[in-house]
Amino acid sequence: MENYSDFIRYYRIDELLQLISVIVGDMSIIGPRPLLFIDQPQGKKVRLIIRPGITGWAQINGAQLLTIEEKNALDCWYIYNMSLCIDLKIIFQTLVLLLIGVRKNQVAIDEAMKWMEHQKYF
Repeated sequence: MENYSDFIRYYRIDELLQLISVIVGDMSIIGPRPLLFIDQPQGKKVRLIIRPGITGWAQINGAQLLTIEEKNALDCWYIYNMSLCIDLKIIFQTLVLLLIGVRKNQVAIDEAMKWMEHQKYF
């Protein structure tokens, strides 16, 4: 790492500030990450059903390595399949990714993309 800011960004320490948004109720710990305006997918209404989160299904399955369509499919899949078991997996995988870095999970992406093809709402 070249400097302090690279270290902070690489280990996502800057994300800790979002805990304030969780405390005041604007965000959840788990849910679809807020996206930049240019990254908004078609049919984004589904993403707005639940509060955005600090981490989520798309983050543990590829994060910035994903296309807009892949992120949307993973987020929509999560919204319609939310469970305590999946949330615990997201928390555990988030901690693992902090240590090993982001990896693209093609199996989860393919499952979500196939699921999206069969939905009438998107």
